[in-house]
Amino acid sequence: MKLLISLFITLTISVSHAGFSEGLDAMQKGDYKTSIFNFKQALEEEDMESFKPMLTRYLAMAYYYAPEGIDDDYKLAFKHYLAASEKFDSGVMLRLGDMHYVGRGVKQDYVQARQYLEKSIKYKESISALWLLGKIHLHGYGIEQDFDIAKDYFERADAIDSANSQFELGHMYEYGKGTSINIPRALAYYEKATQKGDTDARYKADVLSGKIASQDRNVDFEKALDYTYGFTVQVDFDKAIEYYQKSADKGDATSLYNIGFVIGLTSPTKQEKLETEYYKKAAELGNIYAQTALSDRYYLGLGVDIDKAKSLYWDTQAALQGNVNSMKDIALQHYLGKGTSKNYDEAIYWYQKAADQGDKESLFDLAEMHKNGEGFDKNTDKAVELFIKAAELGYAEAQDKLAKYYLRAIYVKRDYKKSLYWANKAADQGVAQAYNTLAYLHITGKDVVEINAEKAFEYYNKAADLGNVKAITNLAKHYLAGLGVKKDKPKAFKLFKKAADLGNAASQHQMGIFYEFGIVVQKDLKKAKEWYVKAIDQNYKKSQMALASMYYYGDKDTNAKKNYKKAAEWYRTAAKNDKENEEDKLIDVKTSSSGSGFFVTPNHIITNNHVTEDCDEIEVKNKSYKATVELLDTDSTTDLSILVTGKPNNSFLYLRNRKPVVTGEQSIALGYPFSSTLGSELKVTSGNIAVLTGFNNNIAELQLTSPVQPGNSGGPLLDDNGNVIGVIVSRLETSAEITGSRPAQNVNFAIKSNMAKIFMDLNMVDYQVRKSNGAKEISQIVTEAKEATVQVICKEKE
Repeated sequence: MKLLISLFITLTISVSHAGFSEGLDAMQKGDYKTSIFNFKQALEEEDMESFKPMLTRYLAMAYYYAPEGIDDDYKLAFKHYLAASEKFDSGVMLRLGDMHYVGRGVKQDYVQARQYLEKSIKYKESISALWLLGKIHLHGYGIEQDFDIAKDYFERADAIDSANSQFELGHMYEYGKGTSINIPRALAYYEKATQKGDTDARYKADVLSGKIASQDRNVDFEKALDYTYGFTVQVDFDKAIEYYQKSADKGDATSLYNIGFVIGLTSPTKQEKLETEYYKKAAELGNIYAQTALSDRYYLGLGVDIDKAKSLYWDTQAALQGNVNSMKDIALQHYLGKGTSKNYDEAIYWYQKAADQGDKESLFDLAEMHKNGEGFDKNTDKAVELFIKAAELGYAEAQDKLAKYYLRAIYVKRDYKKSLYWANKAADQGVAQAYNTLAYLHITGKDVVEINAEKAFEYYNKAADLGNVKAITNLAKHYLAGLGVKKDKPKAFKLFKKAADLGNAASQHQMGIFYEFGIVVQKDLKKAKEWYVKAIDQNYKKSQMALASMYYYGDKDTNAKKNYKKAAEWYRTAAKNDKENEEDKLIDVKTSSSGSGFFVTPNHIITNNHVTEDCDEIEVKNKSYKATVELLDTDSTTDLSILVTGKPNNSFLYLRNRKPVVTGEQSIALGYPFSSTLGSELKVTSGNIAVLTGFNNNIAELQLTSPVQPGNSGGPLLDDNGNVIGVIVSRLETSAEITGSRPAQNVNFAIKSNMAKIFMDLNMVDYQVRKSNGAKEISQIVTEAKEATVQVICKEKE
């Protein structure tokens, strides 16, 4: 427990102000009074709503673990755990379930306890929650007694190595509860629990196997066990303690430990010092559980002053008796240098001892050390070998890591089938990142699953519910693009804001885009800069470029002045930044398709929906311009997309105003067809407007005779004055209705510019219109339009 709490404290997302950091430092030193003061201050000062549940949880934790004299009745701890539960957190749900179960800080309520405990295992199994749920059904606490349900919970906990639940399964088979009496099965479960240091199980196994003669049996201890577990009588902890004390008076170490354990399990008020006294006596007599409990207490300062040396001493005593958890604790302390000097050799020694006893987590930790070259020569092949062994034994983190490795070709050959296999395994155990991997595979297919955006959205939702920040960002992207869910930009904004508040650099950058271009919110360059700077604090290159562009180009709408000096500084910083952005790290991005597009403002580009569909990254370029752009909005019905860039283009096209398009008038199509075979030069074709409707009399389109080819899609259709009258959309290859399945010659279509105007109006794009003032030479039109017309390159992450 001690190292889990320590790691939780040190690895969690940090908050910017000092009060939070000081609270963490005080908690690690055992100064809970100072810790509580600082967490309360941090909570009062925190203006980011996304952080408040986490801060509240820390405050609740500080009250809960504070020594006697601070929140003795746990009411303040309960109050803050309840407040923290507004945001789903399995640990908070487990704690609230436990507090209702015991009546700690709140009136005892088994119904509420069961509801919270069930919530805590919504996505991931928990040893403690499953054990308590099993107990509730076994004894009929607040619900009708049901041995079958109890047995199911205990078996689920057994699958993740719960000694307490293994003992209860032994109990059920020994006494025939929900099953026929089966002594061999009972003995097998007691033996499993014994291997984890459970001395109650050791005694039961010795009795059943005949190792303890009838005249040597400890009658007082057996009566105490009966009252503790309810083998043949109603559970009565007061009676249990009475008989444990009688047994303890005869020098029985397990009885001493059990008294401390029962006090800790059942007391509605803090009894840390009393518990610790019993654990000390039992530990000195060699009880393994007491030794591990005492180690935790010296580490955390529960009932004693913090003493890391004594904590390590008692862990070592338990480890020398074969306790695997203590071996892992010692290894981790040597690995981190917590309570002792950092020593990789000692860490490897104890991890190996635990691994030799079949501990899958230790195999994983050894794999990490091989991978990182810590105490070993760096050996990624050996690391992968050990990750596979740990994964095959059911270790969720190893399964998740292999899913990522096979997806991204890290240390192994890329294998989407294996990635899917391990992601499913890890997701079954509630690993948030595994849901992200499954979502990605269902978006892309990768020839291992059918493409299913709705399923991907479902997986991202599950990961987001588990607090995965990357999943929250991905959900936002789904709402922004309408992928697998109805498009909802305000909802996307809220999710990006949530992820940005939690420190996700990509979302902070996206918030900058929202404010810089006035998407969903009022345009606000000050706020845009603030968000870009937050991302820049994490060395996010895109935000460095965006900030440079803001200084370089200024902004006419807000009278923001240009500042070439600052622009140069940020361009220089971005140029030196060779750090890959998190979402692109270790993922190859390849070009999958391309089309055309054109600038309608210095920052906005029009193209087709089918050109930008399923792109992980979009790049636009021509001979004088190149930039990675963001998708502002897209619509499959009109087949239009609007792209936005933080790198303005001085050249953009005007849309024709007022004068209606007429049949027969000249039209000019610009674009980048067949760019891979015909080269990257802008292609120009001319023709006439053939019909004022599209295929099947679609009134949103025009039919034109200007020849177009694949890659022209999204390009501008211009009149003889160089004004936009349409957006190239398609070419009719064959149609039995029109040509009897013969190739259709010069039957091409464009979306009317009025449709593009409506779409841009909905997105508050400040495009420009212009009257046609006489015909120009085609060469002049092309000269004026070529820098505003771009190739749109769609890239997918490989």
